[in-house]
Amino acid sequence: LKTLLPMIVKLLNDHDDNVRYAALIGLIHLADEMADELASGHEDLIAALLKNLEAASQESSKKNVGVIRSVCSALDSLVGEGLEADLMKVYGPKLIVPMGKLLNHEDSGVKAAAAGAIGAIAFSMGGEAFKPYFKDVMSALGQYVTVTGDDDTLALRSSVCDSMGRIAGAVGPEAFQPYVVDLTKASEEALSLDSARLKETSFILWASLSKVYGADFAHFLPGVFKGLFECLESEEEELEIPGLNADDAPDGVISVGGRRIKVKPTEDEIDQAIAEEGEDDEDWLDDLAGVTAIDMEQEIALEVFGDVVTHSCDLAAVRQYLEPAMEKILPLVESAYDGSRKAALSTLWRSYARVWQLFEDQSGQKWQPGIPLKQTPDASLTALGELVTKATLMLWADDNERDVVTEINRNVGATLKACGPAILTQEDMLPQTVTVLSTLITRSHPCQQDLGDEEEEQDAEGGSSEFDWLVIDTALDVVLGLATALGPDFGELWKVFEKPVLKFASSQESLERSTAVGVIAEAIKFMGGAVTEFTGSLLPVLFHRLSDEDSLTKSNAAYAIGQLILNSTDTNTTFPRYADILRKLEPLLQVQESRITDNVSGCICRMISANPQPALVEKVLPAVLDVLPLKEDYEENEPIYQAIFKLYDQQNPAVQQLTPKILPILQQVLSPPEEQLESETRALVQKLVQALS
Repeated sequence: LKTLLPMIVKLLNDHDDNVRYAALIGLIHLADEMADELASGHEDLIAALLKNLEAASQESSKKNVGVIRSVCSALDSLVGEGLEADLMKVYGPKLIVPMGKLLNHEDSGVKAAAAGAIGAIAFSMGGEAFKPYFKDVMSALGQYVTVTGDDDTLALRSSVCDSMGRIAGAVGPEAFQPYVVDLTKASEEALSLDSARLKETSFILWASLSKVYGADFAHFLPGVFKGLFECLESEEEELEIPGLNADDAPDGVISVGGRRIKVKPTEDEIDQAIAEEGEDDEDWLDDLAGVTAIDMEQEIALEVFGDVVTHSCDLAAVRQYLEPAMEKILPLVESAYDGSRKAALSTLWRSYARVWQLFEDQSGQKWQPGIPLKQTPDASLTALGELVTKATLMLWADDNERDVVTEINRNVGATLKACGPAILTQEDMLPQTVTVLSTLITRSHPCQQDLGDEEEEQDAEGGSSEFDWLVIDTALDVVLGLATALGPDFGELWKVFEKPVLKFASSQESLERSTAVGVIAEAIKFMGGAVTEFTGSLLPVLFHRLSDEDSLTKSNAAYAIGQLILNSTDTNTTFPRYADILRKLEPLLQVQESRITDNVSGCICRMISANPQPALVEKVLPAVLDVLPLKEDYEENEPIYQAIFKLYDQQNPAVQQLTPKILPILQQVLSPPEEQLESETRALVQKLVQALS
């Protein structure tokens, strides 16, 4: 794409307005799909968009209206992902003023597109930079919050409400407070209007406001859950209408007086489908039914339910709303529409994680890794866990949609990391999880058997398509979730996963190698001493990856070797390799990419902690001190300053000679930014500074 960017900019500045318009349409699609890849051309692209907007605003014509809409849409897509702060300082005011003027344009489509762009610009500018324009923009948008009329008018209302939700996220709860009550009331009223888009916008607005207001959004929960529950209970009425086939109606559905009626396949259509597909082939029924507007509304409602529970529900709200919600969510786990299955399962897991967090906050006890459990969960949490795991296991092993399996992976992995091992004690959950993960990382899951093109069916050495790799990548994240939740007990499960993970570590694809080495590193970290028996098989692979052509793989390998040497008690294997490892590491201290400097520094200090011989310290610590303080990966400050503290505590002569060099570094790392040090490490550094000063 980098090679195409100059051509795109050139076409946007072409003298022919037809060429410019075509370039705008192309840019919208590129920005929707590849916003990050366009980053290097942001300044030139925005300048070209402003030029097109100015030219099209000179006179009113159908083509110019189309150009203006396209410019607004392109800005929405480009800016919505967030631009560099320096760029927004320059272009924010230049963009917001003309967009504000377009809110009074005679064409409702232009007004809607401008509203969308304003929301994106506000989000990208941030609250302080947007503050001078906030009240005027809200006043201009406010006139459309309650408008009713034809489809174009309702589309404008939808865009305005969506924009206001993004503005709320930019300016924060206090500044937005004067508008939130009326806006939420209007969003609830919008549900009674015959507009699927407006209904979805209301749902998304509630999710945005719940994130902004958190627990303070509780006042609006009755109306919010009422709207979400009604959507989740919705069903199309199915009728056979004489003279009308299912194919004649959009999505097989017609709307009559606000009621959705699903056009039932006629006997002739059913007979034809059976004749063409065979009576035993069930897919034809899904093809006839299609994905309806109700399906998509329910998908969004499910996602929003998860957002609201996560951000705004306390235990009282959970008790009031979650039980009736389960009755509506669980049936959608078996929906024919994969979007609903995916959203339903995600919401179940997010709800479990939220309830776990609330009980943990109430008790003040943090979960401990390992099975048997160190703490007994609340009975209601256990009951919820049973519902969640049963629904998950019903689909996880057999669903043939990769999106669904990928979403399950994401949620299981995140929940294990946040909530620990309790969910694994549900019936069959742990063995079934191991079985499913094994099929996924060996590419034998049903969702991986429909590639279609034989050329895509590649083994780990040959690499994966991006689509194929995503489901494997998220499965590996669940492996790390297991390691996090089980701690040293994960050692037994590593025997199952080690071979396929090491296979990925030798892949021809750099992404697969770097990911696999990162997984090995994190697994070692959480296994602790249980990694000892695997030292002989892991060390040669990780050592080899220190010479990898890919910088991220090298960086991850350095991190992994440090973890292995620190945690393994097999010193007969690790200590004799110190000289070879250090020969590979020392040149990497000067490599300024992929956090290599930081991870190598952390690795060397872990090696020192494991074997603090004065000769070793004297040889390698000065080179580490030369690159301190770290600039990127602050997590590696912990092993570095723990090692230095330990050396002083042991009165190591090699470190004492380096005090004049060490003390200024300690003082720098105690200065802002605060996130350089975790509280425990900060306390160690402060103690050391006091002792050395």
